[in-house]
Amino acid sequence: MVRLAPGKRLPDPQGAVTREVLVFEGACALDDTVLEEGDFSRRAPGYAGTWITEEGCTLFVKVGSAHAGREGGTPGQESVLVQGWLADWLPGQGGLKVLPLHAEGSENTALVLWPANERFMPHKHWGGEEILVLRGTFIDEHGKYPKGTWMQSPHLSSHHPFVEEETLIYVKTGHLPPFDE
Repeated sequence: MVRLAPGKRLPDPQGAVTREVLVFEGACALDDTVLEEGDFSRRAPGYAGTWITEEGCTLFVKVGSAHAGREGGTPGQESVLVQGWLADWLPGQGGLKVLPLHAEGSENTALVLWPANERFMPHKHWGGEEILVLRGTFIDEHGKYPKGTWMQSPHLSSHHPFVEEETLIYVKTGHLPPFDE
């Protein structure tokens, strides 16, 4: 998590790795595009730019990818920009709504909106799972995770998640190596 005070800049230097940025709170500009809470940017290797905020913001930043280079592959070469509230959300299981952000190989990244009192089936995660709670409280048999909680679960971890109030999460799956690698 990176907090930028009002009027600050965050250089995003050109490099050989991908950079994923989710706007957690506030708003900031990248190039000529203003990104607000819930918006997502994935920049391919070689991109250079600067994040600028007038009123301050908090960014969730991921540099590189544990998945990159696995299975003989190379890091993704595409850049992605998703403005969450302008995009088309897809129906998910039960009452969930899903906004795909990026997919490559076994790796999938999305925003998932859970309506109040939604329960999901018990399941395992091939390649692990990473969750950031953007709004509400995410719950499973292991605990309660309020807004701002980041968690990472290993390859083949399992849980039975649910929510009591409307909850929005960032979720990334399939990007963590198995234990034997």
